[in-house]
Amino acid sequence: MKELKLGVVGLGLGRHFVGACVGADSVGRLVVGDPDPERRDSVRKEFPGVARGYGEIEQMLAEEKLDAVCIVTPDHLHRPDRAAGVGRRALAGECREREYGANPSSRERL
Repeated sequence: MKELKLGVVGLGLGRHFVGACVGADSVGRLVVGDPDPERRDSVRKEFPGVARGYGEIEQMLAEEKLDAVCIVTPDHLHRPDRAAGVGRRALAGECREREYGANPSSRERL
């Protein structure tokens, strides 16, 4: 099986995604992105398997040859088109209690 190069953006709830990915046999390289340097440092300390932390998703996408990006940010910041625009697969999730997207126009865009 091919080992995936994966990025996780948003380290609030995304911290749980990182925890699941670090131990997965199918993940070969894991990088994270969050504008808060304390969150990035905290996640990298908690999960030593994280290869690198980025403050800007654009830098992460430009420097890493990722197979996919998990976007785990607040609803109004979900921008899977940023990852897809540079040829990456993007997964942007929503909590099941809420509708997909922050409002009708964002649901259409997503």
